[in-house]
Amino acid sequence: MKKIFLLIVLAVAGAVSAAAQKAEVESFEPAPMKVSVVAPNVTFQGNVMGDVQKRGSEYWVYLTSGTKMVRISADSFLAFMYDFPEPLQGGVTYMLTIEAPQPGGGQAGRPVENYLVLKVQPANANVFVKVDGMPKNVEDGTVTVSLADGPHTYSVDAVGFARQEGTVTMDGKRESRTITLVSTKPTLTVSATTPGTEIFINDTRKGTDSWSGELMADTYVVEGRLNGHRTHSQKVTLAEGQNQRLTIPALTPITGSLNVNYKPVDATITIDGREAGVTPNVIRDLLVGTHRVEISAPGYTTATLTANVTESTPATLTGSLTAKPSDPYADDIALTNEYVWFKDSSTGKRGFKHNGTIVIPARYDRAGNFSEGLASVEINGKWGFIDKSGNMVIPARYYDAWSFSEGLALVEINYKRGFIDKSGTLVIPARYDNTWSFSEGLVGVKINGKWGFIDKSGTLVIPARYDYVFDNNGVYGFKNGKAKVELNGRSFYIDRKGNEVK
Repeated sequence: MKKIFLLIVLAVAGAVSAAAQKAEVESFEPAPMKVSVVAPNVTFQGNVMGDVQKRGSEYWVYLTSGTKMVRISADSFLAFMYDFPEPLQGGVTYMLTIEAPQPGGGQAGRPVENYLVLKVQPANANVFVKVDGMPKNVEDGTVTVSLADGPHTYSVDAVGFARQEGTVTMDGKRESRTITLVSTKPTLTVSATTPGTEIFINDTRKGTDSWSGELMADTYVVEGRLNGHRTHSQKVTLAEGQNQRLTIPALTPITGSLNVNYKPVDATITIDGREAGVTPNVIRDLLVGTHRVEISAPGYTTATLTANVTESTPATLTGSLTAKPSDPYADDIALTNEYVWFKDSSTGKRGFKHNGTIVIPARYDRAGNFSEGLASVEINGKWGFIDKSGNMVIPARYYDAWSFSEGLALVEINYKRGFIDKSGTLVIPARYDNTWSFSEGLVGVKINGKWGFIDKSGTLVIPARYDYVFDNNGVYGFKNGKAKVELNGRSFYIDRKGNEVK
């Protein structure tokens, strides 16, 4: 069988740190020449005749004619099978050039690597991180990547923040970097001139009277809205890093009128807890929207109505008040002025006497005096109201209850105080820390440690700024148009507008 001489030339690749890397065939051609090589312990398998001769830095391999492939392996690269482009011919010397990795470097032939940890603040930012130009996964603001020794680059991008870039040189040790992003978001501060104005930005409610916060650089529509007023709208363009202030001017009221034609003549008209004249009357310059209207007169049952005022067409309320039914106890009360509660010494319960005669049996734990036809009573730790026949007209469901005054009674619910009407409807929510009874259409209320005054609609007409409200000739509040208050250790009188008077 005819021999073929195959001269194997192993070309040296760049220095690497791995023993188990791939070698690649660079060329195969007939070429009777000698080339030195650095690649120890190379072995050949497949139709090899005799021993492989290593002459200096060369490998001489004898193969049989017609050989189609040879397997080549070495300590410095992975074994591989090479298919010749055509079967080998006898009498020809071939040169096979292999690009092989150079042995050596690294511990036990393995690359030197360790972890780089990038911690981004704030962690909830929408972050994009690249290391050596390659995107990396971010979890809770942290990137962990294994890197070989040597210099590496990183970049951190986040919407609304300045880009952060840096380099790190790995030297077999774990490296950690904390990257604090610097916001480029603009800040917008909005304040409203008209109290109660709701602030909207791009149709999203942000707050009442004022708002401040960061936004993305963009153009926004800022609106001021308030019931009964025309909406003010304007655009504002914010650039990165900009701090801008915006004031919403006073909103224009939208008003209408109300025609009240109720009998009897000269009945008192009260709108949203404020007196507005007597019947018949046309009340002008009312804010558009729904209003609570009360019409009252001595000897008549007060009418509580709702008026929907519009800008275009006057609202109209017509009718007559209903005369109050005669009180079967009126003559007796005129003589005694009141029903008197008494305590049964044997049971500890309370009832009511009239002219010394028991008219309501002693069956209540505690009781208050009659006022405006009703009295507060306590049953099993809860308060309600009875009429003069002893009927429970408002169920016992309150933690505390005071006598009716000007059609409303103070009640306590979950340690807060509000007011009910004679139907038991909670007309002023229980949201006050303390309060008294209504007098001259107003009552003092305690809010966050300070006292102010509300009307019968629950509107705070005198701000809560006083330290205390005093007894004013038997009334904790207004009497003859003024109330006694204390502020910073000084006591004085105020009028219904909160002005100091003598």
